[in-house]
Amino acid sequence: MRDENEIVKIGGIEVWIGTSEFGQWLNTICLELSQGFHKVGKSIVHKLPKGWAIFIGANADPQGFSVMHAYIPTLISFNQVVKIVKVLEKDVMDYE
Repeated sequence: MRDENEIVKIGGIEVWIGTSEFGQWLNTICLELSQGFHKVGKSIVHKLPKGWAIFIGANADPQGFSVMHAYIPTLISFNQVVKIVKVLEKDVMDYE
């Protein structure tokens, strides 16, 4: 689990990656503002009014826990989100 929050660029798109506290905040935001969610690979993504919330690994865990939490503070296409999820999953999970 991460000790600090960080902002990274993936394919030129800003992605906020955070600690478990950040994940709790993101989950609360999703409960209130989610405009729908999608299962992408082993993860769950929520469309929000001003971006996307990503819970890496949540689709693979029976209880829905994620191993990484990320937020994209930009309205980008779903296809772009899928590409970012693939990069993040490859970075933090051991999938073939």
